[in-house]
Amino acid sequence: LTTTYEYYTEQVNTLGNEYFGRTYLGVSSKNLIKKEISGNLTTDYTYEFDEECYITKVTTTTTDETGKIFSTSWRQFTYE
Repeated sequence: LTTTYEYYTEQVNTLGNEYFGRTYLGVSSKNLIKKEISGNLTTDYTYEFDEECYITKVTTTTTDETGKIFSTSWRQFTYE
């Protein structure tokens, strides 16, 4: 099963490897994941930012090849 990733080019990954910076040979992408395609499922990632451009919320929506929503989830982040 092949997994393909698409990345936003205008949004910087402030989360690092922990959650959304998928690693390739040990290096995370400097850009945020936009879409993950694996088999017949596609997961879209959308982000909300604070005034300092840090990510505050990530929403993922997974759909099948017909566009039917398989799952939706979100995760919030806070910074001190």
